[in-house]
Amino acid sequence: MKKITFTLLALLIISCSSNDDNQSIIDTNQNSLSGIVLKSGENIPIENVSIATSPITTSVLTDENGMFTIDNISPGEYIVEAKKNKYRSSSLTVNINEEDEGENDIAFELESVNYFPLTVESYWTYNNQDSEQENTRDSLFISGTEIIENSTYYQFNALEPVAGFMTNLLSQSSLYANDHELLLNGEFGTPPVEGFPEISIPLVDLIMYDLDENNNSLLSEFSGEIIQVIEEIPIKIGYTITTVQGEIFEDGFGDYTNSNVLSSKININLSIVAEYEIFGTVLDLPILQSQDVIRTTNYFADGIGMIYSDTQVEYELEDLSILETLGITLPFPSEDSSNSSQNLDTYNLEN
Repeated sequence: MKKITFTLLALLIISCSSNDDNQSIIDTNQNSLSGIVLKSGENIPIENVSIATSPITTSVLTDENGMFTIDNISPGEYIVEAKKNKYRSSSLTVNINEEDEGENDIAFELESVNYFPLTVESYWTYNNQDSEQENTRDSLFISGTEIIENSTYYQFNALEPVAGFMTNLLSQSSLYANDHELLLNGEFGTPPVEGFPEISIPLVDLIMYDLDENNNSLLSEFSGEIIQVIEEIPIKIGYTITTVQGEIFEDGFGDYTNSNVLSSKININLSIVAEYEIFGTVLDLPILQSQDVIRTTNYFADGIGMIYSDTQVEYELEDLSILETLGITLPFPSEDSSNSSQNLDTYNLEN
């Protein structure tokens, strides 16, 4: 009988203890944190903004009205961060007191990121280095604007001589930016290969980056064929130019650690075929099988522009002994593997 009484008493004590603990949890978790996220300067609600706290509570997303609520938040000090692609992250410090009842309201205003600020007379200077350790310097600037289909494109130029691959491309182009894309109108000229025949490939709204796309997403693709004459022999140059979305580095990249940095890639695939006539029959002689000859990765810092560019040139021609027996010598090397880079040195952005 005593054993049964003791067991019942123990169960009663455990039950009371459990009820006290639950009551304590309910008392300290009766608060909630609510707020709204707006686009800075426009008071437009932003949907699907990630709201997180430190110390960690519950992560939530804003609704179509830019509103959010974190329920059952314990008293204490929290850093609340609002984050979404295309916007600069923002954080607020909030104190939740035990005496508070109901909701604690906060508001965020997020600024749009700008990975390539476009204003006339802005300039960027780059230190260039290639595989042979030759150092050069390029100065890139915006010289004016042009209107294309009711959109303002900013015309780029550079001081001669131009050594870097990207400054060479940009200096022959105009750029247009909307809230998520950077578009390039211009032309791709002769590849940085000694002796390569001069070519010009028109580029219309080549997408340099798109903030609505994920890493490794294909952004643009241009394909075509150019006919050149070398040593009195028609040469067909096939090309495919693609751009690919890269990573976003929220902690910066290289020397630029105070800004978000976005990367993107440009790949240029080339093929070359010679058309040689023998006894009235035209033969196609492969010179260069389809290869990614140029691969460039560019890095853009929020509020600055292009801060770094890395370009690799690599190709290998076919066995050209048959051309040599015909007395034909191509003006460019049979193979190449080289690397060059451009590092931003100074810049100035006009208001």
